[in-house]
Amino acid sequence: MAISENLTHIENKNIQKELKGFGNTLWIGAPLTVLRDTLINPNNSENIPFTIAPDNIPFNGNISAETLRLALELHIRSRWAHVALDIGKELIGQVINGVGDKEIPKEGFGIMLRMVNHGSRPLLLQKEDRPFHFFITPNEARITGDELIDLMSTDNEDGIFPFGEEGNHWRKHYEKKNDGNFLFSGIYLRIDEKERYWIPDSSASIIIPNYPTFNDVRTFLFENYFKKSNDRDFIMPSNHLWIGKLLPLQIGKGKYAKLDNDAFVDINGKFFRKGLQTHSPLLDGRTVSHHVEVKGPADWVLVNFIRAGKELKAG
Repeated sequence: MAISENLTHIENKNIQKELKGFGNTLWIGAPLTVLRDTLINPNNSENIPFTIAPDNIPFNGNISAETLRLALELHIRSRWAHVALDIGKELIGQVINGVGDKEIPKEGFGIMLRMVNHGSRPLLLQKEDRPFHFFITPNEARITGDELIDLMSTDNEDGIFPFGEEGNHWRKHYEKKNDGNFLFSGIYLRIDEKERYWIPDSSASIIIPNYPTFNDVRTFLFENYFKKSNDRDFIMPSNHLWIGKLLPLQIGKGKYAKLDNDAFVDINGKFFRKGLQTHSPLLDGRTVSHHVEVKGPADWVLVNFIRAGKELKAG
């Protein structure tokens, strides 16, 4: 579900009550754990065995399927998004059907969930890997309007600050509300033209090392797998997924950014959808340097901002 969607129009009283139960901060579940080694071939999908436990789903599963279907979103952790892991469109439905309205036992239970490899090399998911987690963004957690304007004027660690020139490096985004008025709700942020990479085709499998920090993993990936998208010795086909670096963005303390699933081009001051991203939308504030995974000839991403509930370990 796009963060710009407004759920206040929901008439079902039970769903309204459950949505209000999330309060005014981002809900983030613990990452799900892979049960056994499974290989996903390039441009293919596989049902992957996972353990689903109480801390993976809100309220330990004691939440209606209708609310989950409306509100549940998914984030591929960065190290796996970088190597083109994504979800099948049916994954959230698989979870809802598997969990239902029942309480999940402490030890969890097994569930098969479909994952997709958008890349050009086989990808091995290993036992104990934890490649993705669920999240929910309550309406009250969104940072918009005057609050967002104030934070973008705050010159300290709490502020939201896109570096560069407005109009050239970033632009404001306004969403149309149900009453026809427009609300300042986020920014378009440019993808750096000089920092774009891809993974050339190979029959050798990609295996993500279990390094202690994501910076270690990212260094490994860039040293061993990635090539510049304009490398004359490794010409990137137009239909391949590529990794782009966003222009610098400070995300204030206690906040997250969330990317739209589409990526955009600017034509005479108007933004048009010209690409798709993997389901890896959440950006935290540990650094002003952030990456995106894109298919298509896009130059911009759409970024919204939300209040964080608990801190999540990066990558």
